Amino acid sequence: MEPIIAPFVSTHPGKILKNELQARNITQKGFASIIGMQPTMLNEIIREKRPITATVAILLEKTLGVPADFWMRLQYQYELDKVRINERTIRKVCQVDAKNQLLNQKSAATNI
Repeated sequence: MEPIIAPFVSTHPGKILKNELQARNITQKGFASIIGMQPTMLNEIIREKRPITATVAILLEKTLGVPADFWMRLQYQYELDKVRINERTIRKVCQVDAKNQLLNQKSAATNI
C-alpha cells in the first residue's frame, strides 16, 4: 500500500469560483442574481465558509459552462485534504509529546 501524501494546504472550491468570476469580470452580487442565490450565500462560498453542494454545482455548470462534477470533485478533494492535514498535525503533536515524555524520563532518571 502506497503512503498517502497529505498536502500542506487545502484549496476550497470557493477560491476557484472567486478567480473564475474575477476572470470574467462578474460581480458576486450580479452572479448571485443570475443563479437565483442570496448574495450572502454566494459570498460565504467564496469566503470558504460554505461548501459547494450538488445543486450549486449544477447552477455553476449551467451559467459558467464548467462541469458540475468538476466542482464536486474540488469540494470532495478539499474535504479530504482538510482531514489529512489535520491527521498529520495530530501525528506531529503526538510525536512531540512522546519525545518530551522521553526527555522528561531521562531527566528524572539522571536526577536520582
